[in-house]
Amino acid sequence: MTAEFETWRPLKQFDGTAPTLLQPHMVMFPGSSQIVSVRENVVRRMVSAALNRRRLIAVALATPTIGDRTVRSHDVVCLAQINHPHQLTPADGHIHLTGLVRARLVAPAQGSNAARTHQLELLHDHYAAAPQIDRRHRTAELLSLLRQLFPHVEQNELFQFWSDTEHQLGTVCDLIAEMMGIDPQWKQELLAEVDVDLRSDLLLVRMRELVRRQRDHVMLSPSLPLFSTN
Repeated sequence: MTAEFETWRPLKQFDGTAPTLLQPHMVMFPGSSQIVSVRENVVRRMVSAALNRRRLIAVALATPTIGDRTVRSHDVVCLAQINHPHQLTPADGHIHLTGLVRARLVAPAQGSNAARTHQLELLHDHYAAAPQIDRRHRTAELLSLLRQLFPHVEQNELFQFWSDTEHQLGTVCDLIAEMMGIDPQWKQELLAEVDVDLRSDLLLVRMRELVRRQRDHVMLSPSLPLFSTN
């Protein structure tokens, strides 16, 4: 059974709407997994309603506005499936989500700011028919930069899977962006970019910048003596 089939199977019953979970510091990507707190009553009611239907929920980065108590969200979100629990009990304080697909909020919210429901337009990765880049080379370049930023990643089975398996560039970009500890607003730019080649450009620039900063930090750090000075 392919990963693509597993991703799209939950969407066969998608009716175009889903409750929207606002997260102040988290951007979720298709193919990723997250543990999310559901301790607030209004959020628990929303999750319970989602579990009773299709277990689908949209995860959006919240954008508080200065001088306004209203909490808004970015219009591009990640539609996710609730994997666990299958029924919310008083003892459950978290839910396990798997990202499925990008989506755009296209209708006004219904309900309170924390438990709003939106009509969604699903967004699919766009691959230009005449690409300006070599996508296979770009994938290798991104994985090389990831290796420089996180040398231990080579021992990770997931990294070996990415390296040894033919993955689409869009999937690789999303999985790398998910694991990067970077500003959520910048991650949101990647989520909002459906053109895969442009998404990889954005990711490449940022990863090169991070590698450069890492090297500069190492060069400026005082060296430890090679022998005792006593």
